[in-house]
Amino acid sequence: MDFSKYDFVILFDALQDKTDDRGSGGAHGGGSDSRSVITVIAEKNKPKDIFDETTRNTLTHELGHYRGVTDVYQYIIEAEDNPVSHEKFDTYKCIMNWAAAGEWCDYAVNCMNLAGDAKRIGIEFPDFFNSLYPKSMEFDITVGGKPERGVMIELYPSRAGASDHPRDIYPVALVSGKTNSDGKWILSDFKNYIVPNKDKHPEINIPPSLSYGRCFGFLAKVSYGTSVKYKWMSEIDIQMVTFEGKDSYIVNIDF
Repeated sequence: MDFSKYDFVILFDALQDKTDDRGSGGAHGGGSDSRSVITVIAEKNKPKDIFDETTRNTLTHELGHYRGVTDVYQYIIEAEDNPVSHEKFDTYKCIMNWAAAGEWCDYAVNCMNLAGDAKRIGIEFPDFFNSLYPKSMEFDITVGGKPERGVMIELYPSRAGASDHPRDIYPVALVSGKTNSDGKWILSDFKNYIVPNKDKHPEINIPPSLSYGRCFGFLAKVSYGTSVKYKWMSEIDIQMVTFEGKDSYIVNIDF
């Protein structure tokens, strides 16, 4: 099949009857020319009904990728996979979290509205996903309502799931720093922290096996004396400020 003739193709693998077939579900992919291919895949040795509800849900989820939306389920972190604060982090009800959810979250709607009627997003919106990161991340730390200097902030990266680890919080901070006299700690050039670039920021500790080459968010550990507070910041929550017309993701914490 000559895929170059089409902007968008849907394939149905209606029967997995080979020994090397992959698992059932769906997949979205493309190439350097920004064309899209969606594949909907049957269960092993069970013919696929391409008109049933499961197929419709799978196809809808994969179409979300075609419109520029990432997998929202990647932001679910179980407590046992968070060695820093030992909390569980959930995500939004969304077709991009669970295909049968029946609704789109605000983040997904914003991405699809931005993509508009573009048939090949990568052509009309070069670097679409990375363009959604704000320019900076700012922490404003106060004690009793007043800005506090010297408060330690550590950012622990979240990793998407991979064959050698689940979705998790990596236990080594990517970067850390202390607030200035205004109680602020600011990461400018934020994109090159969440998509870690050691050439531009040699001080960072990039976790091994970083799926997709990016952090899927950060767990901030903020320490003032013997008091510690945590703030979970998923990648999609961070990107939402861009849709609000803001250049910086701001975190306010008071001790």
